[in-house]
Amino acid sequence: MTNEEIRQLQDILDGRYVRKKDCARAVDKTEEHINELRVFVTKIGTKLNIITGILGAIGTAVLAAVVKIIIGG
Repeated sequence: MTNEEIRQLQDILDGRYVRKKDCARAVDKTEEHINELRVFVTKIGTKLNIITGILGAIGTAVLAAVVKIIIGG
């Protein structure tokens, strides 16, 4: 096939179809983006666990103070 025939086929196929190496590039970009999102979600999960621990400690202290006031008053 000549280059002109390949261009004609590409025009006919209307951009809905891609070559294998173009598809591989798109897949690589998508996988890279997914990996970045996984790292971001992991960081958010870690921060959420830290915040939950801090709020739990504060809540326990407040609950203990309230119970002491009600019962030990």
